[in-house]
Amino acid sequence: MTWPTVSLGDICVFKYGKSLPASARVGGAVPVYGSNGQIGTHSQGLTAGPTIVIGRKGSFGEIHYSPRACWPIDTTYYIDEDAATVDLRWLAHRLPALGLTTLNRAAAVPGLNRDDAYRQQLQLPSLNEQRRIATILNQAERLALMRVRQLEAVAHLQQSIFTEHFGHPATWPQRWPMVTIGELAESIDYGTSQKSTSTGDLPVLRMGNLSYAGELDLEDLKYTELSTDAIRRYTVRRGDLLFNRTNSPALVGKTAVVDSDRLMAYAGYLIRVRLREGVQPDFVSGYLNSSYGKAVLRGMAKSAVSQANINAKELRAMRIARPSVEAQRRYVNVLRLVKRQRDSLASDQVARAALVKSLQARAFSGQL
Repeated sequence: MTWPTVSLGDICVFKYGKSLPASARVGGAVPVYGSNGQIGTHSQGLTAGPTIVIGRKGSFGEIHYSPRACWPIDTTYYIDEDAATVDLRWLAHRLPALGLTTLNRAAAVPGLNRDDAYRQQLQLPSLNEQRRIATILNQAERLALMRVRQLEAVAHLQQSIFTEHFGHPATWPQRWPMVTIGELAESIDYGTSQKSTSTGDLPVLRMGNLSYAGELDLEDLKYTELSTDAIRRYTVRRGDLLFNRTNSPALVGKTAVVDSDRLMAYAGYLIRVRLREGVQPDFVSGYLNSSYGKAVLRGMAKSAVSQANINAKELRAMRIARPSVEAQRRYVNVLRLVKRQRDSLASDQVARAALVKSLQARAFSGQL
């Protein structure tokens, strides 16, 4: 199928958003958008209906779609139904592929000049075809978003299971013997300071490989070279607990359990906690990753500029309950069932995200 090629400026106008400081916003249900997406709500909208919001300053070129009236602030452009001759939802799907995030001309604050955007070329299907494409892509996106929501629900479920088995940590002194993490640990050690590179034989886990939710993420690995002695000192094994000792105040204290038999080193911004026999690492990790545990960690962290730090001595002294071995095992058995379900959902989410990208590529080349 051959469609005519047009310039973006032929089919739409980028309107300027309007300033609306947080102090001027009146409580309401109308979303307020900045370049990064929704940043609040207001009692009235700048637009009258569905709107595409485009980042103009800062996160320039980022695309957000509001299905109803909204208020795009002055760091954005917007396109409403009066500013486009095409189906607005189709255009919202099409814009991200035009590379608007690469069109920066500003020397200081990154920004998008709308004349640069207007010059971008694209193929234009008929209005009926636009609507058909938008309907298919909307459905695919809804399916992908459904899996995201289900994964979020599973994450909340994991915390609920932890509280159900052990009670709220604030009540622990009345329910369980209290000890320190140091008393539960066989060893607590810092990682290697050896430089890491993009290639090599030995993967090295860094703070970015620990998710805020408490999972080990092996997608983005760096590598290092260590001597035989250093390999013995600075590698992990299944069941080790990794603790992120230095990060931003919001992220310091991220904790994950190593669930792989792969030989991997760990970097100096991490602390490896190797627990004594009979102590389940998932129990300790569950506490450190709970909302209560994160609040305790934030209170412990020493801040310097934009970084916060919790050293090994402070981690060692942190108080924690010591439930019975049987109670910990029951918790881990339930947690494993939940994690298997989560892994299945995550795998399906990846497949659905890939489907959305494939459908987009086919749709915009006339092959859908």
